[in-house]
Amino acid sequence: METSLSLEEADRMLSEMAAGGHVRVEVENGNLYYVLPRKRSV
Repeated sequence: METSLSLEEADRMLSEMAAGGHVRVEVENGNLYYVLPRKRSV
């Protein structure tokens, strides 16, 4: 995925989202994954 954000800006935003419970952070084989919650079906 491409973005105009710097690495530092993207890291800060993702960290803030994780701290606020908006994304879940998973680590697999030394890689960080930011997981968005699935939309609940009604």
